[in-house]
Amino acid sequence: MAGLQFGFGSGILYGLRTDVANATPIKFGILQDVSIDWNGEIKELFGQLQYPVDVARGKTKIEGKAKFAQISGPEFNNLFFGQTIQFGGQKIQSYSEAQTITDVDTQTVVTNGSTASGATSIVCVSVTGLEVGMYTTGTTGIPANTFITAINTTTNTVSLSAATTAVISTATAIYFAGDQLTTTAASASGATTLTLSSVQGLYIGMTVLGTGVAAATTITAINTTTNVITISAALTAAVAIGALIGVMPLSLTTTTPANTLGSPLLTFASTTGAAVGNIIGVGVPGIPVGTVIASLTGTTITMSNNSTAAIAIGTVIPISPAPTVTPNFSGAGVFDMDLGPLYAATGVPFTYTALAQPVVQGTYTVNPTTGLYTFAPQDASTPVLLNYTYISAATGYKITGTNLQMGTTPRFEAVFAQSYNGNFLTLKLFQCVSSKLTMPTKIDDYVINEVDFQAFANAAGTVFELSTSS
Repeated sequence: MAGLQFGFGSGILYGLRTDVANATPIKFGILQDVSIDWNGEIKELFGQLQYPVDVARGKTKIEGKAKFAQISGPEFNNLFFGQTIQFGGQKIQSYSEAQTITDVDTQTVVTNGSTASGATSIVCVSVTGLEVGMYTTGTTGIPANTFITAINTTTNTVSLSAATTAVISTATAIYFAGDQLTTTAASASGATTLTLSSVQGLYIGMTVLGTGVAAATTITAINTTTNVITISAALTAAVAIGALIGVMPLSLTTTTPANTLGSPLLTFASTTGAAVGNIIGVGVPGIPVGTVIASLTGTTITMSNNSTAAIAIGTVIPISPAPTVTPNFSGAGVFDMDLGPLYAATGVPFTYTALAQPVVQGTYTVNPTTGLYTFAPQDASTPVLLNYTYISAATGYKITGTNLQMGTTPRFEAVFAQSYNGNFLTLKLFQCVSSKLTMPTKIDDYVINEVDFQAFANAAGTVFELSTSS
């Protein structure tokens, strides 16, 4: 015979589903408190006097309530939902993921004054949009594949990697584009791959430049995991670690007939590499900001905007893909749902558009399969915050709820145990069903789940079993 028995603490509670075979017992994790109520209806027998002549108990209920902190898909399903559950397929939200919209990496500037032959710098009307490492091509007097080595934003002076070979007159339009990247692994002569410091913003079809790289070499494949690009022509010489490799977007040179003021048409010798939705003519006088390719017919491109000035034959027209952002779940799952990007600086949301290529600043579209976000040209290089969900096939659980017939209810056996000062209390409820599952959140506290349940007799007529130490 034990002494006086007391209880202290929340105890331990288990649930074991009884309506399915070979169920696994589930512990209510981080249990906060449990209450079990036996509640009977009292029936009174009265005669003609004020007080009853007999009192008896009629219908009786055993109702329980448990509060616990652990969030468990199998536990929720076995105790309440009774639906289909699978391992994997967990939906994960990426909240305010910091990203930067890719740079268009093309800009056309206009010279401000004449530049002598043999000069290693030029003065421009503006250097907005230029970056060190950008290349230039197609301008008489500047050697092909010359790149920017320095920019003075006070004097609008651009320093070049090669000296000019002829006089460049004032008001000459010069096209700059692309970027310089550094190799992080050596590539042998004859190789068709290069390992770079980053492949962010690169795309198939870009021109590749550098020592050992054959003329007109382009990118044919990109491995975003290893930062390796595959190129269209074998290297003509070995490329060492730390070598500078240039990448340039597509550029086309206009031919006859020339564009006239107010016309959306541009004609080229070839439009190979261009595609509907590409951004066209960044910085080119006469082509409005945000202009994209609306259609392609042979060697003629129709722009989304009419020209604001005539565009002469021989003008270099930069063409590049739209600014994009790739979510960084890095192959760990499959894109599921867009929840809307925001401007990082202001928190202002972008507006979704059904257009394949957004043209209005502040609009975006998203590929529902890959999760690639595409933005308007005016938003290039802008920091953004992405919000989306993706599905992880190898983690978590997924419960799929369907509209079951009424009466479909998971049944479980509940076992409550408590020990204190060497004394034990154990209560077994042979059949239970849940009436409520609550998952309340608080701004500054933990989520404490709550399950309400009711016990009833099993097939043998047994309802509960209570054992104590005294």
